[in-house]
Amino acid sequence: MSCDLAPSLTHGVDPSNDDYCNTFPDPGNIAIIIKTGATELHAKLPTPLATTLKCVREPLIFSDLEQRLGEHRVHNALANFTPSAMEGNKDFDIYKLQQQYVASGREADLPDLSSISIPSDDWRTEGKSAAWGLDKYKFLHIVEQTWDLAPDRDWYFFIEGDTYISWPNLLKWLNTLDPRQKLYYGNAVRIWEYPKELYFGHGGSGFLLSGAVVKEFAVDRRGLAKRWDKRVHKMWFGDYVLAAALFEELHLRLTDAKPSLTSVDASALTFSEDVFCKPIVTLHHVNSQHLNDMFQFERTLNGSELLYRDVYHGSFPSGMPFNRTNWDNLDEEAELALQSTSEDSENESQEDPHSSYEDCEKACVDNEKCLQFLFVKSIADQDDAEKVMKGECHIMHAVRLGQEHKPEVDKNGKGAGKQWVSGWLRDRIARWIEEHQSCSIGDISWP
Repeated sequence: MSCDLAPSLTHGVDPSNDDYCNTFPDPGNIAIIIKTGATELHAKLPTPLATTLKCVREPLIFSDLEQRLGEHRVHNALANFTPSAMEGNKDFDIYKLQQQYVASGREADLPDLSSISIPSDDWRTEGKSAAWGLDKYKFLHIVEQTWDLAPDRDWYFFIEGDTYISWPNLLKWLNTLDPRQKLYYGNAVRIWEYPKELYFGHGGSGFLLSGAVVKEFAVDRRGLAKRWDKRVHKMWFGDYVLAAALFEELHLRLTDAKPSLTSVDASALTFSEDVFCKPIVTLHHVNSQHLNDMFQFERTLNGSELLYRDVYHGSFPSGMPFNRTNWDNLDEEAELALQSTSEDSENESQEDPHSSYEDCEKACVDNEKCLQFLFVKSIADQDDAEKVMKGECHIMHAVRLGQEHKPEVDKNGKGAGKQWVSGWLRDRIARWIEEHQSCSIGDISWP
């Protein structure tokens, strides 16, 4: 297969007539690279291209199929993949099927392929889709093709279709860094499978490579991607592949960019005292509606940095709810947990916070640092005859909405089960937010 690399990129809509883009113009030294897949292209890309990426004159879009999206060309990241490495590799079955769909005029049916399960029986990828399994083979080839399409840029920032990117914050962050240095920034995740201690930059959070890195990767070590093609099959995911290649080939390790690069959307974001005045560059798993809402809110900041504080106000203008059943606000996270047990209490009559939702709520109210709580009600079998009720009370000194968590039961539906009920101290949270509302310039620090 050959890859048709055009000497210049197809421009989207000219942003020069937009007031927002006149305030934050594309400086021309940054390449923004969006990784996606043929099954999700039309569902995810239109909103960011019309909002958060509207000021980027030449966004590079890479998928696993050559397509067009409006004025944008979608490049096939696997066009130069080693053919012999595809042979016998079931991960490429969906890649070939996508091409068959296009050849037979069924391009509109490509999203239906998202229901195909990953062919791997690896426990680590259980429940993943075939499209997800194909994704890991793209990363190294995307880096090489990116240089061919946009050479000699100072910065190369890689995101996904459901990544919210604060364009103004990205510009401000990059102004603090030197592109002549070999830099690899990302939301650090440990690679436990690797023989040495190594971290990768989570792809959905966005990761940054300096021009010095991409040039060495794509020019000085030309053909690196092909040399790794046969290795990728045995590796778990593409973020890992890239980090391992950068370490082994360029002797480069990741620099952690948390909390500015995040792996979650606002619902799972933790709003705590140590991050409330920190700037945010990306959010991940952001649906189109929230992405647009956040973009419209960010425009009202009139050039001020987008901080965790602002994401809270933009995402939860009415504050947190009072309580939600079948909901997990993720208070089980040990790092932010507070003591919720009544052990060693001077008041022997105090109720056990683990006995009921009401007693868990009281434990949170009685702890002046507590802002929210979670009660996990468990039912366990005892001698296959009597059911014993158990509870777990978790309280936390930070604010987080969390997500729906339906009740769980054992496989036959008759035995052990769990139910999650979350609560928030709305008035206390409102006071906490007000007390931490003021952020000074000294509080704002970049990775």
